[in-house]
Amino acid sequence: MKINFFTTMGNELKTPLTKIMGAISHLLNGTVSSSTRKTLQEAYQDASHINHAISQMVSIKDNPVFVAPSKDDLEEMASTVRNNNNQDEKFLENVDSIIFYKIDDPELGVKTLAAQMGISEKQLYRRMKDITGGTVVEYLKSYRLNKAKEILSQGQFSVKEVAYMTGFTSPSYFSRCFTEKFGISPSKLLDDQ
Repeated sequence: MKINFFTTMGNELKTPLTKIMGAISHLLNGTVSSSTRKTLQEAYQDASHINHAISQMVSIKDNPVFVAPSKDDLEEMASTVRNNNNQDEKFLENVDSIIFYKIDDPELGVKTLAAQMGISEKQLYRRMKDITGGTVVEYLKSYRLNKAKEILSQGQFSVKEVAYMTGFTSPSYFSRCFTEKFGISPSKLLDDQ
């Protein structure tokens, strides 16, 4: 549709542009002052450049790069996207599983996660950035805070206990992070239960 639009618009523009160029050419053949001649020549050159650009734009439709993909091509692209999404989901499931079993370990970080995944720290950073858009540390912190909120909403443990259960070494840092993420302090959440 876009190519048809550009072709139609290109043809619509070329007709008046050709008339303008003809008029300028006619004026140049007449007797005009040198300053007017120079201005007309510049106008003719500009119009000629525009005319050439329109011709190139219209000829794009014949370029194989702009041919619409076939149904098979579209299905293949969709399949590739689905496979990548499945691989990303499996990767995150593995990361989540490791965090789940080691959530109370304050030493759990990039190094441990990478070792448990059997990949380099650099690979872990790159994959997490590609999948989540954030860093490994941000993901780990978010996971811990979400789990902390889940535990706190059960109302069975104190804020301090939950902080340690989710791998935070400082209850005050835990409270600050929790409040930033959820907009409510962990103690307020606990009181509301």
